[in-house]
Amino acid sequence: MRVVDMYGRTVYQAKGTANQSYKFGQQFAGGVYIVEIIQGEHVKTLKVVKT
Repeated sequence: MRVVDMYGRTVYQAKGTANQSYKFGQQFAGGVYIVEIIQGEHVKTLKVVKT
């Protein structure tokens, strides 16, 4: 998993198993972030907003 800010900078990155839980973002400033979930060849991209 990788989280990038709107400038393309990686602000969080983690590796683990598919059934693992992740908690992140407490230290992030308010704004829009892109979360990329990568599992093998599959990539899911989500846009999240921290208020």
